[in-house]
Amino acid sequence: MNRKSRRRGWIVSAAFCAACVATGSFFFIATDAAKKAVPPAPSHTAAPPAELPPTYMPAPATPADSLKQAVTQEEAPTPLDQEEAYPELPTDIEALASFSASVENGDRRAPPITRRASEKTPDAEILADHEAYARMEAQQHKKVLNNFRSAARDKADELESLIAEGRARGVSPELLQEAEAKRDALLDAIHMINQE
Repeated sequence: MNRKSRRRGWIVSAAFCAACVATGSFFFIATDAAKKAVPPAPSHTAAPPAELPPTYMPAPATPADSLKQAVTQEEAPTPLDQEEAYPELPTDIEALASFSASVENGDRRAPPITRRASEKTPDAEILADHEAYARMEAQQHKKVLNNFRSAARDKADELESLIAEGRARGVSPELLQEAEAKRDALLDAIHMINQE
């Protein structure tokens, strides 16, 4: 350790000690001044108890007071009996039966849960032959398009029947237009697939 670093350490510690002394003296002086500024507390001698009147008589009621009292009595809520407080909710027996049947047997609108057939993985010969691999990819792509075409056709037919039913029941034109736009988009996609 050289001389400069030792001198610097002594200077820092001396400055710290001076700051502590200054802070302590400030608090000592401040508490002394506070003690001198506070007047002495009065002695705790018991004061004589205040004389209460022998009987308390309320002031006679004014017409405004009686009006307030009448209004508050009218506004007070009347207590409800148990049946009025908790009325029995209406139940739809058909809806409950449908719900319980769907819990037990499943929902007919839900898609069937089936395991996807494992795709045939290419063997070493197809992987080595570029043309054979391209043919296999084309067959897989054609299979995907055919599956989409079939599903889109089914969905478009379902939308067509729902649109007809909606028109018969008076569904709003905005909802009918939305369903028609979806049906037309599916038919356009099927048309594009057929043109490939």
